[in-house]
Amino acid sequence: MRLFSGLRFGLRFALAAAVSASCGGATAPSSASASSAALASAPAAAPPAAGVPAPSSPPPAIRGEAGQIQLRTLDGKPTTLAAYGSRVTVVALWATYCGPCLAELPYIEALHEKYRDRPDVSVIAVNLDETGDPAMRDEVRGVLAQLGVTHTPCLLDGVPVMERLTLRDQAGQPRMALPLLVVVDPAFRLHRRFGFRRGTSRGDYLAEKSALVEAALRGDEPDDSPPPAP
Repeated sequence: MRLFSGLRFGLRFALAAAVSASCGGATAPSSASASSAALASAPAAAPPAAGVPAPSSPPPAIRGEAGQIQLRTLDGKPTTLAAYGSRVTVVALWATYCGPCLAELPYIEALHEKYRDRPDVSVIAVNLDETGDPAMRDEVRGVLAQLGVTHTPCLLDGVPVMERLTLRDQAGQPRMALPLLVVVDPAFRLHRRFGFRRGTSRGDYLAEKSALVEAALRGDEPDDSPPPAP
């Protein structure tokens, strides 16, 4: 559904406030200070990739309204969620003002590398910052580079994706909590996992997320129960 500009602003404001609580009190920054602490302990950056092209044909997993959600590339070019999907699609939602999101991003990169040669699995990162200003897009690119996230496709303007994929409360309102990793299976059922436990080994993380991917590939019923608190 197309949102009027005032409504979209209100939703983005509400998202920042809700994520603030779920990310340990982080607030949307006026500078890069909110991401600096997480970046300080990040692994060394790998050489940047020349670019990650979108797949040439629409995937079977993201059809219809969800697949046509309007997003932008890091260069500000318009695209859709369907353009970056596959038979099973892993969507990692994140923001620069969410510390746990920044801690998880190198793990997302490792998950992408694990499946990069699998045509039936796609791993993408979807950013929720307000990136209408080119300077903010530059900041997002800088964060990704410093964290070594150089191969995982990253798309911008992800609030509509968050609204579509997150759990909802009893009143039907979206649960705006980050980090959020969603695996979309061929029937567009959602295998979701909230949160990121600091100190999790890369091997344990890949094993847990790979289990979601394999369950989606098999067509297993998803488990939407909230995970234990980090």
